[in-house]
Amino acid sequence: MAEQEHAHLAIILASSLRGRVSCPVPAAYAAFKEQAVRMSSAGAEIGLSKGMCQDRHVNDFLMCFQCWLWRTFGDPRSTGQPWRLRRLDLSRNNLTDESVCAVLDSMKQLDLRVDRVLLSGNRLRGSGLASVTEYIWNCRDPLIELDLADNEIHGEPGEQDGFSGLLRCLYNHPSYPMMQEHRKAAPLQLRMSGNYIRDAQRLLDDILANGCKDGKALIRLCPNADPYVQDHEEFLSVFLPDFMQQRGADGQLPSHGGANGQDATTTPITLRSRSRKRRRRKLEAEAAAAAKAPAPAPVEATPAPAADGHRSRRRKEKHKEQPNTAAAPPTKEPPPAATAQAPVISEEEQKKLQAEVGKKLAKLEELSSDQSTCDMLSEFTVCMLVARKPPTEVETELASFLGQEYAQAVATWFVKHVRHHYKPAAKLAGWK
Repeated sequence: MAEQEHAHLAIILASSLRGRVSCPVPAAYAAFKEQAVRMSSAGAEIGLSKGMCQDRHVNDFLMCFQCWLWRTFGDPRSTGQPWRLRRLDLSRNNLTDESVCAVLDSMKQLDLRVDRVLLSGNRLRGSGLASVTEYIWNCRDPLIELDLADNEIHGEPGEQDGFSGLLRCLYNHPSYPMMQEHRKAAPLQLRMSGNYIRDAQRLLDDILANGCKDGKALIRLCPNADPYVQDHEEFLSVFLPDFMQQRGADGQLPSHGGANGQDATTTPITLRSRSRKRRRRKLEAEAAAAAKAPAPAPVEATPAPAADGHRSRRRKEKHKEQPNTAAAPPTKEPPPAATAQAPVISEEEQKKLQAEVGKKLAKLEELSSDQSTCDMLSEFTVCMLVARKPPTEVETELASFLGQEYAQAVATWFVKHVRHHYKPAAKLAGWK
């Protein structure tokens, strides 16, 4: 709950500060607008490919990207429309799993709808592919194209690999295949060539063999991306160009470790294990939340479907009746029990600390004339303590609204103030 309140306040603050506080990295933002943004009557495209957005650029890219979305499209709660892009192209940047996860997690949090996501030519592995899968599962609109070619994705028949998990997600998702007029289905263009998928043909044969019901194929592998007329309901329709062209006959990945120092071949990441970890972290965050009722998060993410064989599929009509929520998986497991944690700080102390932070923020030139924004930012700052955010993350979050110079000064004061005047809270938050 503390995490949800923190995310909700972050989005409100971004809207409130838009146009008043300068972009955190002005030079980077100007370069972003000039080099990455392409606007047309058909929609907006963001493209930073061929080394233009490497790992060291990702943090600046995400700040500029979110700033641009707010300034260009406004608050989606006011317009009633989610943000949409025709294309996001970050291909050929040699991005690691950690960077890809950061981008996809941000897109999921912002409920950003994109027609074409191009991530070829990077170093995406198990955790990166799982982030792609989770983004798709939590996005109500279908993708037209997903390019993951020439990455480091591992897979082989008989395993619960990430590629099979991605197809399972698409199979269970109510928005796939994308339907057009006159019962025409448009297959998803899924580019997966140049990865480390062993025995690709047998893997596809196994998937097709499991996708039949009453003698009818529920999965169609299309020879091209052209729409076609369905003669019966299908749950998955995909065009896999050059899928048989994989790197390495043995399916072995390069020897270097991923972002977490583990190799995907020795430590496969499954959707089920990620879901359990996510549920456990969520329960721990809820146990640490303050007693007051939090505001709802703008988007509540749900884990992608785990590997349980055949799944019953939700009706599209039911999915459409749930506005502004992510698609729910067909079945859910009961979450594991979590040990309750004591609140970091009492509600009375929260109010006192918030007032003290507000006085500090009121001294800033950018906020001195805007009491409502100052109050909201002080609540946001205290919320990070309640959520047990580390001091470094407090500074990073504040930089999105105040700029690096002000954020560093405020975060340093805030952490020192809590350690001195709220010692029990500092200890519970791990700030000692």
